[in-house]
Amino acid sequence: DKAVTLYREFATLYPANKSRADVGMAKIAIAQKKYDDALKLLLPFEKESSEVQSPTTGQERAFSEAFYLLGQAYEAKGDAQKALAAYLKSAVLY
Repeated sequence: DKAVTLYREFATLYPANKSRADVGMAKIAIAQKKYDDALKLLLPFEKESSEVQSPTTGQERAFSEAFYLLGQAYEAKGDAQKALAAYLKSAVLY
């Protein structure tokens, strides 16, 4: 609970780095087996990554971790196709 509070505070104080807070909160949600909560935090990365032609180093890190976590969430929910696609994006693109 304290980590989630800190991530929310971080997102408020540093709105330009909100994506890092979302990734952190998604990581916590996955650890707690709250896969739907994690997906809500991670799915916006799919859209954002498709709109960025040349991601910054920070964006690359966030995208890579977000897609890895998406893979974990999809895998846990039994969607092997989406899990594989997310893992491949993490490994190949970023």
